[in-house]
Amino acid sequence: MPKVDISRVHIINIDTLQLIDTLNVGIIALNRKMEIVLWNRWMEEHSKIDKDQALGRVITLFFPDIEEKRFSWKVQAVFKLDHHSVFPQEHYQCLFHFPHQRQIQAEVRQMQQNCILSPLKNEEGMVEYVLVTVYDVTDAVIYQQQLITAKKLYERLSAMDELTAVYNRRHLWQRLQEEFARYLRNGQPLSFLLLDIDHFKRINYQYGHMAGDYVLKELCATLPSILRKYDIVGRYEGEEFGVILTNTNISSSLMVAERMRSHVEAHDFVFQQQRIPVTISIGLAEAHCGTTDIEGLIHQAEEALCEAKDKGRNRVCFREHTACDEQHEELQV
Repeated sequence: MPKVDISRVHIINIDTLQLIDTLNVGIIALNRKMEIVLWNRWMEEHSKIDKDQALGRVITLFFPDIEEKRFSWKVQAVFKLDHHSVFPQEHYQCLFHFPHQRQIQAEVRQMQQNCILSPLKNEEGMVEYVLVTVYDVTDAVIYQQQLITAKKLYERLSAMDELTAVYNRRHLWQRLQEEFARYLRNGQPLSFLLLDIDHFKRINYQYGHMAGDYVLKELCATLPSILRKYDIVGRYEGEEFGVILTNTNISSSLMVAERMRSHVEAHDFVFQQQRIPVTISIGLAEAHCGTTDIEGLIHQAEEALCEAKDKGRNRVCFREHTACDEQHEELQV
């Protein structure tokens, strides 16, 4: 097959060809038959295809998969419209499947590329060739991924209580706002409960503060076995924790709360070979037609929790609303 000598084209001279070979980007020129008339050293190194092999050949013979991205169609559009076209990394990842040699551990397996198709004109101003410029943007993509990962980690850590690994109070409040707004929009049931470890100060005094920290962590570690995956647990303050039960009415929430109470009472809390008896009191409230804000819902749960403590602890107390009239109800062990 005859090879085209691009150096004979008046727009590119020998000096320009030498300069093109020093560039740290891929440079390809194509004629209207999609034949390669320019193939710089960068393309040789990354494709492992020598210039002598490439020149005069149709590019899709070497890279047939580029047609899946409508490569020929875009090249012909540049010839016809005399306008640039692009293959952005955000949409295509890479036009040419080249490995990258980065030592950085990342999810990126191939060189990430931005590719630009540009018209090359002759003296008459007619588009004679299409220039394909291949930019390696792998480093930028890897760094962007690392930034996103670090941001997600920061957001997760900033939302968690350091000791217990459940949500902190700020994030618990944020999630409660979101779920309360959903309740106001569609009227789906929403319950909120506050649980408090009974006589926690006594645990700290009798077994030590390290034992107290253990109880807090162990309590939070055992709650997921009782709750649904989408239930939300957060540290309210000290030894108090809040639980958001979405799409759950008061009767179902009561069953969940009672399972929590009985589970904690039966659980073996053992610290340094000492078994620590632990029980919890729970105050439960349900958003209803008279609940107009989050503060009201939390206040109802706090009042129910105080009632559980006043009546002897290790129990669940809640407020049931019938026709928007508050009635105190209690479930006693």
